[in-house]
Amino acid sequence: GRLSAHDYDQLAMGSAGTPLRRSRTKNDCSTRGAWLGERYVGMVFEQYHRNRISMREAAEYLRVEMRQVDEMEEWLFERGEDGPSRA
Repeated sequence: GRLSAHDYDQLAMGSAGTPLRRSRTKNDCSTRGAWLGERYVGMVFEQYHRNRISMREAAEYLRVEMRQVDEMEEWLFERGEDGPSRA
């Protein structure tokens, strides 16, 4: 019963086809992380740290800009996740 990412983006667009919110803050990463889920975000970072995906791919999976990838990882660790293995 969840929306696909495409449907979510469509609903988040205003009538003029522009995003309703443009701010990119740490709070935005918290919202995005909560929407995606800690487990999913953790899996993305696990693949990133194992060099199976690039930072660009991680940003795409997390639906953030590349400059926000570090903020998303911070969010994950603040949630109490042990985080991905970096070995």
